[in-house]
Amino acid sequence: MKKKNYLFYLIACAFIFLTSCAADHQEKLPDLSGINITLKINRLEQEIDKISSVADAAKFIEKYPEFADKYLSKKQMGDSATIYEIFKLSQSPYIDTLTQEVSTHFGDMEQVRLQLETAFKVVKFYYPDFKTPAVYTITTGFSNDLFVDSAMVVIGIDYFLGKNTRYTVRNHRGEKLPAYMTDRYQKDYIAPAVMLLFAQVFNQKDEMDKTLLSEMIAFGKTYHFAKMTLPSVPDSVIMSYTGEEIEKCTANQDVLWAHFVQKNLFFDKGNAVLNKYINERPFTTEIGDDCPGRIGRWIGWQMVRSFIRNNKEVKLPQLMAETRAQYIFEKAKYRPAK
Repeated sequence: MKKKNYLFYLIACAFIFLTSCAADHQEKLPDLSGINITLKINRLEQEIDKISSVADAAKFIEKYPEFADKYLSKKQMGDSATIYEIFKLSQSPYIDTLTQEVSTHFGDMEQVRLQLETAFKVVKFYYPDFKTPAVYTITTGFSNDLFVDSAMVVIGIDYFLGKNTRYTVRNHRGEKLPAYMTDRYQKDYIAPAVMLLFAQVFNQKDEMDKTLLSEMIAFGKTYHFAKMTLPSVPDSVIMSYTGEEIEKCTANQDVLWAHFVQKNLFFDKGNAVLNKYINERPFTTEIGDDCPGRIGRWIGWQMVRSFIRNNKEVKLPQLMAETRAQYIFEKAKYRPAK
């Protein structure tokens, strides 16, 4: 995903998972009765579909200047090149077919609109000066899935057709995405994906701290922010794990914790440790073949949750502004046991 241009300790040779019936956490919405936000999703793919001339494309650029400047990089490309790109997009039979599939599959997107409207109300509750960003959808032809900054959200809606399309989802470099990544590109994941990226607007981090712990806590804060703004969304969707993976992780927190502690991983630095525990992988084989990838992110989320439980005076803005990963680590007192 793109922002501004977007989660077991090996015993012998096998890892044994247990099951759990209480893997999901239930955060609650604050009182939003005094928050007045009415969100509109601007369906740009529908407007682009109606463009029939270069003049129409120019009018489109004039109508959505922020979209043109930030998403299409008009200042770098120039007016003429930007107008031509929109016109070319509007005339592509490939994009036209995708747009028709999007219209059939998503309809009016009311469910997504309501989810995002509620999420932004929660943000406004905690940050009174918050201004609701403009939200756009566009059929990209698989160039970018999401663009998010404080003022604008652009959803590459064709990414989220999931299994309802004959096309292969690829990243912006044209590379085919593996199944463990494309499984999350479905309608129910749109609002959580937006809020995970939107969390970065508020999530402060010590950029000089390059430890694994710092990355774990930063991701933990991100997932907590998304869950707080969308409390009815299951942890599995927030984390892009399956429900079974969430249950297994929850049931085996002590084993996960033992792996990180016994190998003294928290203060390791460098790409090698991030690739193992933070970055995209189908499995964390260092722990076990059944351990999902990005497990460091999930443990970071549990540490942040423990921090909030043990420091109830800390509200969302204070958490997101806290840059001391080790402080959160120590105050969390997260020590899962059997």
